[in-house]
Amino acid sequence: MPDMRKRKKTYKKKTAQKNDKGFLNTFLVFVLILALGFMMKNIFVKYGEFKKMQEEYLAKEKELSLEKKQNKDLQQKLKLFENEEFLKKETKDKLNLVEPGEKVIYIIKEENKNEEEKQSSQNLWDSLKSIFERK
Repeated sequence: MPDMRKRKKTYKKKTAQKNDKGFLNTFLVFVLILALGFMMKNIFVKYGEFKKMQEEYLAKEKELSLEKKQNKDLQQKLKLFENEEFLKKETKDKLNLVEPGEKVIYIIKEENKNEEEKQSSQNLWDSLKSIFERK
């Protein structure tokens, strides 16, 4: 009988040790899963920040290319304005300047004819309007 008690005690000790090892293993797995979860969360946050920065970079790159194109256009306009012949032509057209010996010819449109047509159409409209008005 004492042998049986001894066996029971050793059995209880072994099962207690197994239970302690099982609990420890479960606890370690849980801690590892938590750590992995936090790391994955950080990875997703950093990935989101990366995507946002990448979009900003592409937008700035596009803006830069537009600014470069605009700069190129302005440089071409500047070269055009530095051209002596262009300046003469623009001053003649916009300021109505003439060089000595040149003659200016003005073309005047007949505006009186258009005004008479407008007035006759207005008179026609008034006469039609008076027919349908209630008295």
